Amino acid sequence: MKIIRLTNDGCGKMDVDMGEAGFYTFVTRYNYTAGCWTLDIIDSAGAMLLAGLMLVPEVNILHAHPNIVEIIGALYLVENKIGQYLLPDSLGVTTYLIWYAPEELIGTL
Repeated sequence: MKIIRLTNDGCGKMDVDMGEAGFYTFVTRYNYTAGCWTLDIIDSAGAMLLAGLMLVPEVNILHAHPNIVEIIGALYLVENKIGQYLLPDSLGVTTYLIWYAPEELIGTL
């Protein structure tokens, strides 16, 4: 398990070391229509893997993409207080992204 520190600077972009899975670029944006943060995942070659994933708590946001789960693992948004994920200034302040490597998920898929 690893905490991935994201920022709420409007359109955050950061490179993330995902161990054996390699390096990925995470791009975050706040979607005012949906009322939550979204995440794009770009691979090391610059190809968009997933776009517009809604960052909501208590679910593996990659669950609907089992082929990506096999490569990257699982990503969960956690919040200090229920409902914090809805706030535009919450990402990286009161909400955090937790990453579990694929080998940590054996028997949970």
